[in-house]
Amino acid sequence: MTPKNSGKTLPPKETLNCSKNQISNTAFSPDGKTLAFGASEFTISLWDLETMKLRESLEAQATVVSVQFSPDGGMLVAGGLDGSLRLWDMAEYVEKSNLRGHHASIMQIVFSADGKIMASAGLDKTIRLWDTFSGQELAILKGHTASVRGLSFSPYNKTLASVSLDKIVRLWNVNTASVKAILKGHEDYVNCVAFSPDNKTLATGSGDTTIRLWNAASGKERAVLTGHENSVFSVVFSSDGRVLASADYDGKIKMWDMDSNKEKTKLKGHNDIVLCLDFSPEDTMLASGSVDMTIRLWEVATGREKAMWEGHNHVINDVTFSPHGETLAAASDDSTIKLWDVFTGLQKMTLPCQKFSVTSIEYSPDGRILATAGDPTFKFWDMTTKPQNSQFQSYDEGVLCVTYSPDGRLLATASADKTITLWDVATGRAIRTYIGHTETVKTIVFSPDGKTLASGSVDKTIRLWEVTTGQNKTILKGHQQIVFSLCFSPDGKTLASGSVDKTIRLWEVTTGQNKTILKGHQQIVFSLCFSPDGKTLVSSSWDYTIKLWDIVSHKEIATLEGHRNLITKVLISPDGKTLVSSSWDKTIKVWDLVTAREKETLSSHWYKVNTMAYSPDGKILASADAGTEIFLWDTTTWQVLRSWYGHTKSVTNVIFSPDSMFLASASWETSIKLWDLNKRQIKAIINDHEKVISSLAFSPDGKTLASSSDNVRLYDISLLYQTISIQNEIKNAECRYNLKLDEFELKPLLSTSDNLYRNEIQPPLWPRQHPFHWLAKAKAGNIEAMIQLGIIYHRDGEFDQARHWYDKAQQAGHPDARNRLDILEATMN
Repeated sequence: MTPKNSGKTLPPKETLNCSKNQISNTAFSPDGKTLAFGASEFTISLWDLETMKLRESLEAQATVVSVQFSPDGGMLVAGGLDGSLRLWDMAEYVEKSNLRGHHASIMQIVFSADGKIMASAGLDKTIRLWDTFSGQELAILKGHTASVRGLSFSPYNKTLASVSLDKIVRLWNVNTASVKAILKGHEDYVNCVAFSPDNKTLATGSGDTTIRLWNAASGKERAVLTGHENSVFSVVFSSDGRVLASADYDGKIKMWDMDSNKEKTKLKGHNDIVLCLDFSPEDTMLASGSVDMTIRLWEVATGREKAMWEGHNHVINDVTFSPHGETLAAASDDSTIKLWDVFTGLQKMTLPCQKFSVTSIEYSPDGRILATAGDPTFKFWDMTTKPQNSQFQSYDEGVLCVTYSPDGRLLATASADKTITLWDVATGRAIRTYIGHTETVKTIVFSPDGKTLASGSVDKTIRLWEVTTGQNKTILKGHQQIVFSLCFSPDGKTLASGSVDKTIRLWEVTTGQNKTILKGHQQIVFSLCFSPDGKTLVSSSWDYTIKLWDIVSHKEIATLEGHRNLITKVLISPDGKTLVSSSWDKTIKVWDLVTAREKETLSSHWYKVNTMAYSPDGKILASADAGTEIFLWDTTTWQVLRSWYGHTKSVTNVIFSPDSMFLASASWETSIKLWDLNKRQIKAIINDHEKVISSLAFSPDGKTLASSSDNVRLYDISLLYQTISIQNEIKNAECRYNLKLDEFELKPLLSTSDNLYRNEIQPPLWPRQHPFHWLAKAKAGNIEAMIQLGIIYHRDGEFDQARHWYDKAQQAGHPDARNRLDILEATMN
């Protein structure tokens, strides 16, 4: 049921393995620090997104189907399958009230904007109003003749709207508990309801395929929006009320212009029911979750698909943005919640909680607590406890970036725990920890002289640290959103910063003064780099453009356009004459940096290009894609020198050793490969990390490789400069282990250095482009190996062998096998 990928496919930032049954909804606290979710195993869990620790678990008496925080975060309410409502005091996690009234399962709970009144809807066809603080039942609203499907308070708390399977919309006066209006017009079940932020319009979606807009004050029908071909399951207004999004049973999403009441954009991608929608806080993106098991991210302004996120194995029940828009949470019937970093797609960790379905989650408004509901317990998760890190031990929240000092003696790492740690490369010991940021540190960079370390954070600030003392020299304030990228000028006098606020700022390093603000990008400024002479700054953005800036005049020199999807990396050649950019549109573009004109478009990648690296001498460019392939390009002719397959999942990092002898690559399978560029083969494989590797870095002398993931590891790679052929290794292994090694049965072989292989015996390293590397795995039924064998034989002109393995892979269910067979047939014809 996985749809064809039309946007960028991102891996999950986090998978929360919470339950063996379905999770029905998710919610963030207003400050984004807490996530709540619930399951049908009767639990509520509150998760701390900084530490991922469970704060509290509360016993309940029935399956919890809905949870909500009061707007001030002081109360938590949970609705049960038995019709009960329980109120919890969030200060001490004490049950304050057990509210009985509904005679059947609670369908929805909503609070008024001021938090004083709570409304609950049940399968018993009634709506009940409650005093949040005393727990007293204020009124029973009767009138619907079938189950109530949805509730919505007006922004000013005076009106409550309800929709039902009886095809009727009712507006209730909250103060008098009386019906203000009965809205008729829908010809089938009414599934969803939403007030516009200005309180003027009410939108309802129905099984009759229409959306109706009503005057919220009078109840009169203003417009009927038609265009959906099946039942409308979700409607949601943007925060400014100018756009309404709707989704239907067929997987179609539409955005409507509320000024003209006309369809603005059709969003096509899902191939099954879309159950949930959510706008990002700034209304720049719309998220959708579907029965097709995917989450998609859409650009509101253009309707373009920004991302398609896969990973769930069942229906997506709920999606919700964090209050800052940095994270998207998704709940699924596969009993997991996944947290997706909207900007990077990185995964953080897993929260264990339930045995059954999580049915509801909610953040406290202060963001410090995450509540989840499911089995007979509520769970509360503390979002404030800070993990301790030392001596390269595992980080609870993961290391996001790593960088060497210019002399290679020090290594700096930044973590989601808000800290930066400085390590001595020689001893592997932590020298000091820099503490000051109040949110996750996104980026770090050393000044060219190695005396200053700059860090950028989700807290919107940049901090300059004195490396030798750890003193925070300056705090640079000005950005209105997350600081995403930093770059020092070659002379170290200027620091450039790029932000989610779409601006670039130039700072005087010695004084901390903001020299200028460069404006022009329409989306997040993703990366920055200076030309070798320091006169030009290059920036790339999520708006698919690259801009060149004159550092002296602070003027825009040129805008480079041509990519049709997210630009993943921008590099300047060592001689400063050429700019290269990679993109998820599967291309690499080569630009003349002097004339700002496109010179070449490299289109050999079949999949989205994730990353690139120049060799130190500038003669080779390495690029890697989401389809596991790495290309090496001759930068004189821009012809492919060779391509390598070795990873089994998307390649995320590539980097050359300082002497250009080796290329290191990392992928989503959590392995690192070291490639011998002269022998054109894999020289070593490192499988130490348990989570996705976020960063790679060689020391300036090339003897040490650093990698960051759930922790930081240093590898002594000096042994790789020994020249021992694979044939000699096999011969030595046969003697050493008394083994007979043939091309079909590759046995354990070498025990190498403690640092690199951690005393584990390694198999012989057949080159990835050699069929023998894949043959044993393919014969054992590994479908990825079958595909790789087909690719190798295809390229070698052994078409019969290629067809044989593609057929095998197709029979075994590989999703790409049919496409490979079609390409093979086209080649042969």
